[in-house]
Amino acid sequence: MILHVFAGGPESAKEWQKGWPPGIELLSVDVTHDPRQDLHRPATWGYLCSLAKSGRLCGIIGGPPCRTVSRLRNLRPGPPPLRNRLNKRYGLDGLAFEDRTKVQGDSALLLKQLGLHIMACESGHPGVPPPGFVLESPEDPATYAQEHEAPSFWAWPEMAYFQRAYSMFMFNFDQGRLGHKQVKPTGCMTNLRELEWLNEQRCSGPQGSQLHPDLNQRVKQTASWSAWAPQFKEAIRSALMNHVLGWGEIGAGVKRLDHQAMWKQHVINGHVPFRRDCRGCLLTMASQRPHQRQKNAGGSSWSMSFDIVPLVKTLDEITNTPVRNALVATGAVPRFEPDDPGPHRTVGECPGPESSHDRPPVHEEDWGDGLEEEEFSLEPSPAEA
Repeated sequence: MILHVFAGGPESAKEWQKGWPPGIELLSVDVTHDPRQDLHRPATWGYLCSLAKSGRLCGIIGGPPCRTVSRLRNLRPGPPPLRNRLNKRYGLDGLAFEDRTKVQGDSALLLKQLGLHIMACESGHPGVPPPGFVLESPEDPATYAQEHEAPSFWAWPEMAYFQRAYSMFMFNFDQGRLGHKQVKPTGCMTNLRELEWLNEQRCSGPQGSQLHPDLNQRVKQTASWSAWAPQFKEAIRSALMNHVLGWGEIGAGVKRLDHQAMWKQHVINGHVPFRRDCRGCLLTMASQRPHQRQKNAGGSSWSMSFDIVPLVKTLDEITNTPVRNALVATGAVPRFEPDDPGPHRTVGECPGPESSHDRPPVHEEDWGDGLEEEEFSLEPSPAEA
């Protein structure tokens, strides 16, 4: 499973859940989607902890709420600061109860994302790499705006320890370079090396809309700025996909293929039929026309389908013992006219029957078009009898 915490509303969650290989489920969690998905609820947090300890997590991604470390709190007029950089990072003195609850709650959410990864690593199986991890938060203003006293999650000693202990690396970039409507300087901590190309991707100048002078309108204006840039999401998805495919045994439906000759034959056949343990098939699934019912004749010939048929009060004629089931097979063989040279293949089609013993099986439902298939009876012909 891949766990996406602080995933946003229903539309964002729905977008992330598409396109993963069979055997992989992405679980999106966000209080804006459902109030019961609040990580502060003991039942919700307990379930996520049990999931992390199950050894089934192959990815953890998220961007904790940044409302209490936003640079906008340093502007006037504007909302007041709630924390400082280090010694009062869990809340300034004299905060109202509501503000202190907000500061401490958002601090806990940040640490909980780190904690889920720690629990998943401690519960992992030998030889299996740790879950892919991505944590996004606004870039430290001290690195690009010389605001050395500004609050930032990246300045916390807990973050530095986590980075060293779990082999993470940090990089900063502008999401405006990746399709965001604002510049949005961003920091990211991850163990997915395929994201390194994002480091120092910067906008060439200002972009997006200016802050509205009215405070209430400014709050509404900036509400949508927390969404991730489209190309940033695609980069995370691609890096996670490669991490998942190399994570070992993926669920019950995806197995590693060990025999090199089988791989070679699969590639020679143009990735036909589709394999759920083939990275090429997974990355291109649904981008080509379906394999079933081939356009040209011959695609499904020389194959045999099997099924089990239950029997009622039946005796075997040879052994005279009771039989409960029968194995029934159907073979598909084309019938050609005398002047017909046989089936013709095109690029991407299933190979023809040069060697029926070497040919891999095709889909059972793939019958081909324009063929006259014969179903062979299990009963012997009168001549054979």
